[in-house]
Amino acid sequence: MKYIEIIKELERKLSSLPQESDPLYSKNIIRLEVSGNANSLNELSKLADKIGNFDLISNGKEVENKNKRIKVYGPEDNIEYRFLTEDRNIYIAKAKVNTGKIMLISSSKMEQLRLKLLLNGYNQIIILAEEGSKIAIEEFFEGEEAGIINEINAKEGSDIKIDIINEANKSLSFYTGAAGNNSRIEINSFFVGEAKSNNKIICSQNSSAHINNIIVAQSKNVDITDYIINASQNAKAFISARAIGKNATIFIKENSIIEKGANGSEANIIAKGINMGGSKIETIPAMTTNENDVKAAHSADVAPLSNTFIEYLMSRGISPKDSRKLLLKGFVYENMNAFQSKDLLESIIDNHLGKILGD
Repeated sequence: MKYIEIIKELERKLSSLPQESDPLYSKNIIRLEVSGNANSLNELSKLADKIGNFDLISNGKEVENKNKRIKVYGPEDNIEYRFLTEDRNIYIAKAKVNTGKIMLISSSKMEQLRLKLLLNGYNQIIILAEEGSKIAIEEFFEGEEAGIINEINAKEGSDIKIDIINEANKSLSFYTGAAGNNSRIEINSFFVGEAKSNNKIICSQNSSAHINNIIVAQSKNVDITDYIINASQNAKAFISARAIGKNATIFIKENSIIEKGANGSEANIIAKGINMGGSKIETIPAMTTNENDVKAAHSADVAPLSNTFIEYLMSRGISPKDSRKLLLKGFVYENMNAFQSKDLLESIIDNHLGKILGD
């Protein structure tokens, strides 16, 4: 699929999402600004006359630009985007993305790419992993309002990992992903504010999708829906969501669909919540299997923090508040451990757990 077709499809999906009428969503302006691998230049040059001027941020490889409507920045030229590692085949970029931008991130064949994106406002990111490549992205949000749409295409044998750490007071988060044969997509999301999220990943033969959610909410409304569709043989789907709520309303709807012909597939859903008082937490796993030769399991439960465990820790000399915090961190530890910046996330979670516990 050509880039212009991907962009048009993204715009169609944007206009058809059920949250379109949300007042937060109405602030999202579609304005094309593209940042990507320099190897995309030839393809992008064909689009310039159709979609207007845009910027291309180079990965430092030699590139000849003959199109005056495209401005190419190198890592040394652009202060917001620079190499942080000596190995120029594996590089980290920090980019501040303005409201309404579409950012294109594409890899070359067998390339490794690591990005840290400091995002504000509402953003759309198209991620294209070429055959055998690896892309690892961390998306950080803060402020009053934020949102992200990730459009993900993992070609054969590629690996895409995305961490979304969202501390915005209000946020919208959507992603759609296609995992090609023998590829892998992993998305880890953390929410602390008012949030809506609706996501879908389709798995091809021998591919896998991993969705991992952490929610820590106090006096907030959080509504998350995820789908993983096993569309071919030996596809694997793993979803894990854990929520901690105080005076919050949290809905977690996790869905797995194994289609006819997807024999040898696996699907596993875990959805759990701890009610710290005054919360409504619903964990709703749903599985549809249209094949016999599959492995599928799901579990869900919501409960208050166990007094038995608190008393056990207190008997070991730990204070009541520290006992509660330790148990809550243990509850989300496995999910937290999946994040690339897990030490940073742990400090963020510590801070918000402290607020829930009255620090």
